[in-house]
Amino acid sequence: MLIYLYGPAGVYGYRILLIFIFFIAVEKNLLIIPFGYMAIKGLARIFLRTPDYLLVPLVLVFCIIGTYAVNYSVFDILIMLIFGVIGFFMEEYRFSLAPMVLGIILGPLTEQYFMMTALKKDPMVFISRPISISIILIMILIWMAPIVAKKLRK
Repeated sequence: MLIYLYGPAGVYGYRILLIFIFFIAVEKNLLIIPFGYMAIKGLARIFLRTPDYLLVPLVLVFCIIGTYAVNYSVFDILIMLIFGVIGFFMEEYRFSLAPMVLGIILGPLTEQYFMMTALKKDPMVFISRPISISIILIMILIWMAPIVAKKLRK
């Protein structure tokens, strides 16, 4: 029976095992490049030949299963479908989808840290450090750039 000691004692006691595990990880990463390339070429041929009336429902089913598997909630499926429709219309009217995806992913995290910072009771915390002032100025410049560019063209 192999008993592994955690921490520094494990490194010194099982040096050969750790070297073996390291070399297997390196070998795996080197072998996945050619095998992954071959698999991508083969699967791309299959999926590019698959008609849309089969591929779209299949992707939708996998999206629904994946969404449900995260929290086991039907509400999450509804939210996924709503944002899918919003994304469809954004694509139809040529809006960029990247800001929406970033907002969905980073929004809760940003809100959490904003509230943690806001609860420090000092409203000057947002402008007391040079990095925060720099970020605020960059945001203002990015928001104002289209307006200034439009006025300069006239």
